[in-house]
Amino acid sequence: MNDTILTSFKEDQLNRKGIAQNLTHIISTKNKPLVISLDSGWGTGKTTFIHMWQDMLMSTEQYQKQFETIYFNAWENDYSKTPLIDIFIELETCINNNTPELKKAFDKMKMFFLDTIDIGSSIAIKLLTQGVLEKSDFIKDDNVDKEFRNLKRKLNYTVLSETINNKNLRKELKRAMSNYQKTVGKKIIFFIDELDRCRPPYTIELLEVIKHLFNIEGFAFILSIDKEQLSHSISSIYGTNMDTIGYLGRFLDIDFQLPHPDLRAYSQLKSDLTFSHYKNTNYFSFFLIEFIHTYNFSLRDINKLYNYLDLLLPLIPEFNKEFSTYQPLYLITTAYLYALLIILKFKAPMIYNQIINKNYDIETILGEIQTIDIKDSMTHLDQTFGFSSTSIQLFTDQLLKKYIALNRISNKINWTYIAEENDDFIVIPTNRQGNPIPSVRVELINFFTDNNIQSKLEFVDYFNLE
Repeated sequence: MNDTILTSFKEDQLNRKGIAQNLTHIISTKNKPLVISLDSGWGTGKTTFIHMWQDMLMSTEQYQKQFETIYFNAWENDYSKTPLIDIFIELETCINNNTPELKKAFDKMKMFFLDTIDIGSSIAIKLLTQGVLEKSDFIKDDNVDKEFRNLKRKLNYTVLSETINNKNLRKELKRAMSNYQKTVGKKIIFFIDELDRCRPPYTIELLEVIKHLFNIEGFAFILSIDKEQLSHSISSIYGTNMDTIGYLGRFLDIDFQLPHPDLRAYSQLKSDLTFSHYKNTNYFSFFLIEFIHTYNFSLRDINKLYNYLDLLLPLIPEFNKEFSTYQPLYLITTAYLYALLIILKFKAPMIYNQIINKNYDIETILGEIQTIDIKDSMTHLDQTFGFSSTSIQLFTDQLLKKYIALNRISNKINWTYIAEENDDFIVIPTNRQGNPIPSVRVELINFFTDNNIQSKLEFVDYFNLE
């Protein structure tokens, strides 16, 4: 039930392909090295976007001839203390999965570094490997054992990391990388993902590596970041008085704010897909989308919500194929209560737990629950069951108050002996003129006995959705 990372703009639901095309055009017209930040908040789809962008560059003939792409997840590597090694290993992995010509060019570049190793480093190699490896052993040999090759590679880069501290060697590194890029004959785009989730020291060192050691013509770095979160990380190292935005500006050539997606449109697409095999879900979808907007869900929140619904929907008789004959107002009640409780479960868990535990002050909790304005947003559903949006607004307002009041005492009630005419347990809608319609009232007792919504929500909690 993990978030699904879409990998192609063929699957794009946010119409972001044009953004990738425009950014690609900018990169293609710049000869100088570039570091571009792709700034957007947590859970807004940055990782999905750069996977799609990379796929576009790799699968489109026009771009294949212009660009070589490499994806690097910084967060998955921040247990390491050497970002430079991590980047070179990622680069080598990409090359090894590519053409022999690229491997040859990269191996030639590596040989330069072997030639720079001094006698002290050679002795260190012997000590680390108990005399097994000689300097010459670092030449790639596909016939040796895989683990042995990996050991050689790690030691090779360890020595590289040490020697890079020499100013002259840094110049030679840049020259070698430039020669490699010219041999490839394409611009090399590094996508650096999840940088804002890394340990602050790793983040800062990686930025330094990118800006100073890869400040090479033909290289472009795309940094997927939440700048606000990244600023907090930098402040934790340099202090709260640090001008973090100015500091970040030292490393960035272009700062691009990824446009916020249309959450309503995205939620509607998710609803259309999720509810396609169910019945009676028009109002449920509407209430969910309005609550998603009201409670300011992120894309990640929305994806988790609909993953949750994949497990919940089969448990709700009212929304399944074999059940299609319910009173309209009963379906509206079911849809509203499910939507409200699910949203609270995701975005206001303290309130949700108070409801589940029946431990709250009625007026206080009603003041804390954010409601939705139905009158101005559901005109497209006005004729579904013959109720106006104003009527449904008044009905759901009444429904919420009575459900919250009844829920608090529900574990003390003997439902068998409840009189049907008790106004505390009945919700009555109004017609278009505002007059009550007693003939289509809803008895809330049903939502604590046969249709116990809370028990179904709690059952799904036993699944691991992380």
